[in-house]
Amino acid sequence: MGPSREWIVDAFSCPASRIAGETGREALTGLFANVIRSAGLTPVGNVVWAVLPPTGAVTGMVALVESHLTCHSDPAHGVLSLNLLSTRGDITPDFEGLLTRYVGAERVNVRVLERGVEPAPSGREAQLAS
Repeated sequence: MGPSREWIVDAFSCPASRIAGETGREALTGLFANVIRSAGLTPVGNVVWAVLPPTGAVTGMVALVESHLTCHSDPAHGVLSLNLLSTRGDITPDFEGLLTRYVGAERVNVRVLERGVEPAPSGREAQLAS
């Protein structure tokens, strides 16, 4: 496997009714399907979902040919955390638009990491290498 890209996404101020229980699971099923379809990713199997008592938090994950997509909701705080790791760095999922549409997020924070890329030496590492 070569370099990969990882999206670490947090959606804030989501109504609890949109990220909890069976209603939340249904919304997140639509979200996952749209992320996978729009990015041209390939599921290895079905999404595995769990609705967790007593809060109704929803956890989901699906293995992809390109790696994985996961999420976990925190209805008490209105937060949904999502993670996509893909060996395809050429995709640009519209997480802000999708999370607004599917779970009513008022604010979305997206961080992108390049994985499998060795950083250039800096500081002490550079001194040791010379």
